[in-house]
Amino acid sequence: MSFHTPVKALNPVDTKLPDHVVKGAIIVDEHMPEWNSAVVLDGNGPMSTFIIIDKQSGDLDDVLHCVAQELKLPIGEKYSLVFEEPCAFLTKNNLDRVAHGFMLTVTAAPSHYVRRIDEVFSALCDVQKVEWALIQLNSFSADPCFVSSFYELSSIQRLYDLLNDDRVNGYFMNCGKFSLYAYIFPHW
Repeated sequence: MSFHTPVKALNPVDTKLPDHVVKGAIIVDEHMPEWNSAVVLDGNGPMSTFIIIDKQSGDLDDVLHCVAQELKLPIGEKYSLVFEEPCAFLTKNNLDRVAHGFMLTVTAAPSHYVRRIDEVFSALCDVQKVEWALIQLNSFSADPCFVSSFYELSSIQRLYDLLNDDRVNGYFMNCGKFSLYAYIFPHW
């Protein structure tokens, strides 16, 4: 008997994941405390992790819970995963966009984004902050999840009031597509 000859023939093992299971990376949004002041990022904590998502189950709450634990984020806060291009919050409706090797960002929930933008629009005292808020609004303007949250927590009338404000009128043109989308959204 030879050392190099197996006693029994070995069967090949298929290590490929099912099509509905995908592996990828999650990175922490370093600007998350700007959206949710209750979240303080620990400089010594991990800033990224690898996860597996089962698209068939569609249980994003479980995924977010695991991500928060893995990245040592404060428990009890609401988080969301975001696609980079185009900016959109991950929901059951767009879960099919997630493919093997994905890279998503964990950040504050859409409600935190809307509240922060709404705070800036309410004050209107700092034009630079208003410009920043309009840029953020524009980046998520095509995301149904964000628009839905905006309708729920803010007032579309506030956007129309901004259109009439001479101090921010030039910046507001950057957000024209949000206004159009926000007008159309309730009619779907």
